[in-house]
Amino acid sequence: MKTQCFSSVVRVAFAVGMLISGSTVMAGGNVTAANVNGQLQITGDGNGNSIQIQPGVVLTSIGGFKFRLIAGLQVAGLDGTTVNNKVSQVFTGINGGLQVQLNGGNDSLKLGFASGVTAINGPVTVDMGAGTDRVDVLRVAIAGDARFRFGGSGDDQLIADLLDVAGNLVAESDSGNDLIFLDANAINVGVSTSGGDDQVAVVLGTIDGILSVETGAGRDEVALVDLDVIGAVIMATGFGSDTVELEDSRFGQIFVDLNGNDDSLLLDDVIVDGPAAFDGVTAQTH
Repeated sequence: MKTQCFSSVVRVAFAVGMLISGSTVMAGGNVTAANVNGQLQITGDGNGNSIQIQPGVVLTSIGGFKFRLIAGLQVAGLDGTTVNNKVSQVFTGINGGLQVQLNGGNDSLKLGFASGVTAINGPVTVDMGAGTDRVDVLRVAIAGDARFRFGGSGDDQLIADLLDVAGNLVAESDSGNDLIFLDANAINVGVSTSGGDDQVAVVLGTIDGILSVETGAGRDEVALVDLDVIGAVIMATGFGSDTVELEDSRFGQIFVDLNGNDDSLLLDDVIVDGPAAFDGVTAQTH
């Protein structure tokens, strides 16, 4: 294992590289969406589906005057996808969270929008199914736990920017060359990837409990930048030549197992309040 310090140039280069590496998903088909006891449930049709979820707009009338109010959640089809055979639909009374199951096909989900915060009242569960899938999350506040799951052997991407989770955040992917980028606040965060050359970055957030990162076999890259983890960081990478970058962060404790291969561990401006161990050997940080 090689250990070294590096310039702060790395702190943004890795994250920006992931943000611009996305590919366009060819979409279509129809998704079904419904308010089921306060939970917004969305199900794909097994084809490549592409949808966006953001705050809804409803028309109301007071004293003969009509107003547009922000209310509920809007589900809009993108790139030829329809929602209940419509272009889009607004769902109100959503107080039990969000469940998305897009099934097979190369799917795309956009959650949130750039102009304001999308609030989800309750937990969020997203299962993209098999295929080469992409999820973009932007300015979303979740009042509960959040779980993002990618199945199959496709090259999947999760890019979450300015995500606030009141509970625990979990991101999981199967085989394939997957990419997970999290700019998020949460109680506990768990990231797990399987075989393939994966990229994982967790940046700019506050994690009150534990950050767990586990990658499978392959040449994986993991970056933890500008993080404040009150509890512990627990990281394990599988067989392969992996690179782990830790920069401008503070951890309560940290334990890293690089699996004894030709790996690189890069450290810069890291403070650890408690024990620190790399490959089972106590290390000094600065």
